[in-house]
Amino acid sequence: MWLAAQDEDEAQLANGLGFSKSDTKSGRNLAKIPTLRVILTTILAVMAVRLARKYRRQLPHEYLVDPPKQQDLKI
Repeated sequence: MWLAAQDEDEAQLANGLGFSKSDTKSGRNLAKIPTLRVILTTILAVMAVRLARKYRRQLPHEYLVDPPKQQDLKI
């Protein structure tokens, strides 16, 4: 929802804010769905995480979803 709010021009300008043209429609539609429904619906949750990872440079720190570094350790 935060990222969709930054996408006021719906990718008409290359300004580094919001979604790209290929993600604008799906990202804005996903933002309209209640958060709990997204969390409880596997495909919607996967979409949300993928978009959050793709646009991580635009998101505030508290919205980052990258896995913890401990998972990258080869033990």
